[in-house]
Amino acid sequence: MMCRILSAVLLSSCLCAASQGHESPIDAASLDQTNMSSVLGTKVTVIGNVIKVKTPRSQDAVIIDFHPDWQSHLSVLIPQSLLPQIPDTESLLGKRIQVTGIVLEYKGQIGHNLVHKPEIILESIEQLVIMEPRQ
Repeated sequence: MMCRILSAVLLSSCLCAASQGHESPIDAASLDQTNMSSVLGTKVTVIGNVIKVKTPRSQDAVIIDFHPDWQSHLSVLIPQSLLPQIPDTESLLGKRIQVTGIVLEYKGQIGHNLVHKPEIILESIEQLVIMEPRQ
């Protein structure tokens, strides 16, 4: 009996946690440091046009940006471990993509500026989908 109650409680908490994510996609270019608090730590789906693909000096990842003001807007980070699955990351430039993942707050220094901005770090290549070109 106790085992069934515990199972029901665990199932209920899993369903509740799953429902805390955002259901409708968010425009990737609109997510920035001023509005990220409403989605921090939650699983979201973003859709946007890739305007910049860059590799940091450390060359341990590739960063995708959706907005010209990349220092305050959402970035998607593809870690080095996933790069073999996307041989030509530059081919993402100009593409419309969908990314699903947990929104984290990047805190760091870019140049001489301290930056706080939203980011999604891919854990699996399946989190990134290349969509049909926008009509």
